[in-house]
Amino acid sequence: MDLRRKRLTIGQRIDCIKRAPVLIGGKPYVAIVVVGRGDGVVDSFSVGTHPVANLVQSFYSFGLDKSFGSRADAENKDFGPCYVRGITEGEQNPNDSCAWLTYSVNKEDIWVSRIQLPARTCWQGPVGDDFAQTAPSAPIKNWNIYRPKWADVYIDEAHQLCMVDSDRYDYARAIRVFEATKRVKIAFDYMVQAENDDPFEVDVTDRHGDRAVSFSFHRGEIRMGGEVVGHYRPQTWEHFSVTVSALGTGTYIIGGTQYANLHAVEAVERLSLRTGKWRNLPNRHTPNQDKCPPLDGCDEATDAAKYLIKDVKIVSALVE
Repeated sequence: MDLRRKRLTIGQRIDCIKRAPVLIGGKPYVAIVVVGRGDGVVDSFSVGTHPVANLVQSFYSFGLDKSFGSRADAENKDFGPCYVRGITEGEQNPNDSCAWLTYSVNKEDIWVSRIQLPARTCWQGPVGDDFAQTAPSAPIKNWNIYRPKWADVYIDEAHQLCMVDSDRYDYARAIRVFEATKRVKIAFDYMVQAENDDPFEVDVTDRHGDRAVSFSFHRGEIRMGGEVVGHYRPQTWEHFSVTVSALGTGTYIIGGTQYANLHAVEAVERLSLRTGKWRNLPNRHTPNQDKCPPLDGCDEATDAAKYLIKDVKIVSALVE
């Protein structure tokens, strides 16, 4: 028995997730499902890199992939988002201009996504996000948010982006799409307020999520590709700045030193902040019929990690 199901709180009508989505008067209607460990929210999909027609693909790109493992055996447990649904006529009318979707991830957890409309496929110009105009706990404009129940992402009273994680098998994630470029300078202030066994990771990726660079912050060290490239002090505000180039096989500059990129990409256009290690399983080759034991300790929260982010600045650095 999955003990976590005892903590699920269902709001409105759970059977609405079985119905086909519709538009009424040209406006999306909402499937309201308040769930336990999986209330994932894409708070601002308007700068995503796929149109709404490819929304399920976008969910994969934005991290809606559970850790490889299962909490209960069953047949045909397809990985990733399944049974994506909106709401039909006669259900609750949303009080915003967003589309709301609900779906099952790995046919286990029920998730809800909020998608700002109209959807945009790219960003133009520099990025300067200090979150000063975002009310505490309000949707985070222009950021794509992935937040399980035990790994939250929110704006606090000091207008800082907070990422908290006590989930041993999942993570919180915040992605900022910026203008596609061959060379970019990214800077932000951060504080590692509390840590656990998982690192805090900062990726710069292309439109498909392929990582040009991936920095791991853990136990006072900043690593890229296993190499120490910097240090930080816990519970202290620090400044992070990196220039990433996709020219040729790619390089990045941090602390005045140039290094080779992790992977070669055509261009970069995403900043990804994540409270756990990068993962690429399950994939299309992973069997989904094999019996396996439940994930060990999946119903037990770990000590919470907490990270604070502010003053995010992203500019093209093709000409300096």
